[in-house]
Amino acid sequence: MYRNHTNSTGRTREAELVVFASDNQLDILKVAQTDGINHDLTNDLIVSRLESWDKAYGIDIWQAESDTIQLTFKTLPDDIAAFQEEIYAFCPDIIDQGSGDINDIGNYLRQANSVYLWWD
Repeated sequence: MYRNHTNSTGRTREAELVVFASDNQLDILKVAQTDGINHDLTNDLIVSRLESWDKAYGIDIWQAESDTIQLTFKTLPDDIAAFQEEIYAFCPDIIDQGSGDINDIGNYLRQANSVYLWWD
């Protein structure tokens, strides 16, 4: 299903919504073919990492594209500082091409229990 969407700058973007049945939320990453190929992250490696986070903390993936994932954690790690370093190593673009401050990851985790992953 395609739908035009006008963003806050007034530009129109086309959005795609994919609906499918699955018993495993990680399958959305396979359907979206999410990868971070510019960081040598294949789809299988991303699925594996999120699978480990799901086992450790519980996650809810609520958006996935070819280069983007948004997810919420059911519980947060005890050591947020160490976990923000893990997230940064896994997805450096969110800092290197984003805010420029690794502490923003931890602050956002504490505030929203969520993380936005994006590979350029």
